[in-house]
Parts: sequence; C-alpha cells; structure tokens
Amino acid sequence: MKADTAVINDIWVAPFGIPGVETAISILLDGVVRGRITLPHVVEVRSERPAMIYGLTGQKGSLRVGCDADLIFVDLNQKRKFENSKTISKCGWTPYHGREVNGDVVLTMVRGKVVMIDGEIIGEPGWGRFVTREIQL
Repeated sequence: MKADTAVINDIWVAPFGIPGVETAISILLDGVVRGRITLPHVVEVRSERPAMIYGLTGQKGSLRVGCDADLIFVDLNQKRKFENSKTISKCGWTPYHGREVNGDVVLTMVRGKVVMIDGEIIGEPGWGRFVTREIQL
C-alpha cells in the first residue's frame, strides 16, 4: 500500500523508516557537482563516520586490508530525476519529487561482489551477513 493512496491508521502496518534514504547519496553528489561539499567529505559522512559511531571501524567504512569490500561507484555526470512512482521505499513517496540532480550510484558491491549495476539489482537474496561491533565503554 502506497502512503500517498491511503491513510494508514495502524502503526503495525505502516512503513517504517524515512523517505530519503535511497536519495541521500544522489543529493550529496549533486552538492559535490555544485561545489557545496567535497567528495572526500561525502565519504567521511556516509562511510567513515557511521562505521566509527557504530563500532564497525576495521570491518566497514574504509578501504583497508581486513575491511569488507563494500563499495559504490558513482558517476557525477549522470542525471537523475526523483519521482514518487520510482521510489523503492515502502512509503511510496520522496520529499524530492520532481527534483533533478547530477550524480548517481552506478554500481554497488557488497564484500567485493557486484549486487547492483545501472539501477538493476543483480545480487542474490541472503548475501548480507550479521556484523558484530566493538563496544566502547
């Protein structure tokens, strides 16, 4: 059920999360193209810092020996227009509907295996794995 077609009165069937998770990287890449943020800063705020905050440094967040090879490849020249009808999220809408941006993810790798290319998911279900974190006291 798309959120824009019906009112959801039951919290247990309402889609969770926030619209925007699937658009965040493209929004940041558009900022790079417009000179508002640097690509190294995008890497820091979307990869390095989250890994540190969640205690996953050494497993995630950087290109180092021993870290998972979770990578995205981006094309700063690729244009993308956000549309509610193309939203993958269960909420069914995006706060950026109608906005066109420069920059998008063109390939995604999880632990060194290609799972998405040119917007098509080619990864197999079940490829994910539980990652334990270091607890900092």
